[in-house]
Amino acid sequence: MARTLGIHLQPDGWSYALLDGNARKWSIRKHGRGGLDPSSGDPATALATALNRGLKGVGKVERVVLALPSVDTVLRELSLPFNDRDKIHQVLKFEVESELYHLDVDDVVCDYIELADDRATASLMVAAVPKTQIRTSLEVAAKAGRDPEKLELDLGAMCAAISTHDMGEAAEGEAHAYLLVGSFTSLLVVRGTDGIKAARTIHLGWRELGRGLLEGELTPEAELNEEPVEVEESDDDTSSPPLLFGADPELPLHIDFETIMAEVEPETLSAFHRRLCAEVRRGLAAISGVNVAQLHLLGVAVPGIDQALSARLGMDVAPLVLGTEEVDSIALGAALRGVGIKVSLMDFRQEEFRQASSLEKVEGAITLMLVGLIAFFLVDGVVLLQKKRTLMQDTDLLFGRASQYVQQLNEELPEDPPDSWHVKTSFSGIAIEDLQRISSLKGRVNKAKVKLDEMVGEAGVELPSSCLNAWRLVTDVLSAELGTYEGRWMLESIDFNSIDARKNNHPSHVVATLELTIFGENLSALHAFESLQGAFNRQVWIIDQAEAPQGFKNQNEAIPGAGTGTIKVKIDTVKSRRAKA
Repeated sequence: MARTLGIHLQPDGWSYALLDGNARKWSIRKHGRGGLDPSSGDPATALATALNRGLKGVGKVERVVLALPSVDTVLRELSLPFNDRDKIHQVLKFEVESELYHLDVDDVVCDYIELADDRATASLMVAAVPKTQIRTSLEVAAKAGRDPEKLELDLGAMCAAISTHDMGEAAEGEAHAYLLVGSFTSLLVVRGTDGIKAARTIHLGWRELGRGLLEGELTPEAELNEEPVEVEESDDDTSSPPLLFGADPELPLHIDFETIMAEVEPETLSAFHRRLCAEVRRGLAAISGVNVAQLHLLGVAVPGIDQALSARLGMDVAPLVLGTEEVDSIALGAALRGVGIKVSLMDFRQEEFRQASSLEKVEGAITLMLVGLIAFFLVDGVVLLQKKRTLMQDTDLLFGRASQYVQQLNEELPEDPPDSWHVKTSFSGIAIEDLQRISSLKGRVNKAKVKLDEMVGEAGVELPSSCLNAWRLVTDVLSAELGTYEGRWMLESIDFNSIDARKNNHPSHVVATLELTIFGENLSALHAFESLQGAFNRQVWIIDQAEAPQGFKNQNEAIPGAGTGTIKVKIDTVKSRRAKA
């Protein structure tokens, strides 16, 4: 069974899930996660080093899918009057260009998730990922010794992961919401019985609780306001540059979740609850015509977040485990995408980042091999041409010498030889009459020349007929004659044998032997068999007549009218080509 590796890259670390199986049946073989040292220099190099170290025991896999973080991704909803994926990709950038504002459309790669709704037009959740983030992800994967087949967004991987959750007996029009609280962002996906209804990235993660810990103080409650933070639309060029994937450098990367929760003040935690609840409520309110019945929590378990969300949203909120408690849901979703679950079809390995096909990977080796083959054929052709010239010269020399011997024999023989005089060949030892010795010698020389010409390909002997052309002629007759037959019929066996013209009195031809069974009532099967035999006899390319050596015999007494028969035809494929011309 295929082994698929799903990798989730994050600004502060990585996680992976290794699956074995296919879309119908799969199992988790391995999983893991780890962080990186933010003080080790280049964050991308540190992440690649940590990932390479963490994947040491994974081994060889058939497929790798990489999930990108949506920290710096722009999401926009779009409606188009068609749903063909190739056509959508042709116009996607033109449609969302006006929605990107601060980004150049040539600097992003766009893909989408198709949303399920009742509208006649196709509803899309379009994601525009900066090419710098894609390039960084591929560099990290390459340094870790992995070449991902697809680049998925964490939102798309989450859609694949939650598709394995059984929603139970959900009513029509009812949906479930899934909230994954991550380190820098939280992901909100709404899923109905007919598919994904909405997908959102909330730019608020649990590391926000640790803001200020580097300076020894936490962020006061006033700074954790409930206003949405649109990171992708910020025009503030004076802020500190992001570390990796657009991460905020003011957030602590080296402090784990348990340490932050041990240091955080109750007021700061309460403010985080209110802000996250407001963002989730705003995201759910933007979805029209959907009744969200439950909210499932994934990711880290922030204390008290389930009670806060339940009180604010007025619905059931409970933690959800996909796979196992330790496996990362995004890494699991990326691996599920690799085994064939196609809830999301996003792939940001496009344009200059597209994955090289299997042929392109061995293009250099194939080119070198073809050059070598061409050189070999050229050399071999020259050698064969030289051999042919030598054989032709030897043939002419032999024929010339034979003619000289005949002429010399005619000159040396007396006009009236004795009765006992005769000529014997060195091959057969048969005595030749006086008046036939010259013509016999000439005939033997001519036969030797013909054999020699045949050996070197200069005799002009007709080549054997093509069984492939005969197959086409026979199947055309079968299709035309039995295509309108109302009953059932089957071809039991068919045999083609190419006959050389020199072995019989006919030209080069193909003998086709067909054994078929025809089902019908009364005499309909026999009539169909005889009609097929007559159809063959009417063809211009038939030699002699189509034969039925074994006739048409009843195959099974339990099936009235059914029988099996054999038809044998001789086909002149050259005549068929002339008739067609």
